[in-house]
Amino acid sequence: MLYLPFLGRRPSHFKVNRIVRAFIVSETLLWSGWALVNPIFAIFVADRVAGGNISTAAAAVTVNMIARIVFELWAGIHQARSSNHAKFIYSIVGIGIVGLVYLGFAFVTHIYQVFLLLALSGMGFGISTPAKMALFSGHLDKRIESAEWGWYDAAVFGGMALTAFLGGVIAANFGFRALFMVSSVTILIGAIPFLLFFNYYHRPKHRR
Repeated sequence: MLYLPFLGRRPSHFKVNRIVRAFIVSETLLWSGWALVNPIFAIFVADRVAGGNISTAAAAVTVNMIARIVFELWAGIHQARSSNHAKFIYSIVGIGIVGLVYLGFAFVTHIYQVFLLLALSGMGFGISTPAKMALFSGHLDKRIESAEWGWYDAAVFGGMALTAFLGGVIAANFGFRALFMVSSVTILIGAIPFLLFFNYYHRPKHRR
C-alpha cells in the first residue's frame, strides 16, 4: 500500500520550493525550542520563582494567550497588504522576540517577571504567525498542497516529541538556566531560514 504513494515515485516528485522548505525548517526549530520548556514550565514556576505556584503558572500562560490573540488580530489586519519583504521582517522580529524571552527566563527571580515575559512571548508569536502563514500558504506548490501541510506537521511534531523529552533531561542534569539557554538558541536559529531570503525579497521586482 505504501508503494504507490511513496516508493513508486521518484525523489524529484517530492521537491518543494525554497520558501516552503525554509518555513518548515524554521517552524521545526521554533516549536522544538518551545517544547524543550513547555512540558515542565509549571514546575519551574512553582519551584524556582518567588511567588510562583501552579495557579500563577496557569495564569501566566493565560496572559500569554491573550497577548497573542490581541497582537495576532492586529498583525493579521496590518499585514494583509504587506509585501513579502515586510512579511519576512515581521517573521524575523517575532521569532527574535520569542527567542529573547526564553533567554530572559534564565534570569527571572519573581513571578511578575514571568507574566511580563510571557506577555512579550505572546506578542512575538502574534506578530510573526500571520506573516509566516501567509508566506507559507502563498508559496505552496500546486497539486501537492496537502502533502506539504502534512510534511510541515510531521516535521514540527517530530521535533517537539524529541525535545519534550530532552528538555526534562537537560533540566534534571544541568538545571533550568541551561535549559532556557538551549531553548533560546534553538528558537533564534529558527529565524535564519527567513534571514536567508531577506535580501532576495528586498529587490523591487519581488515586492508585491
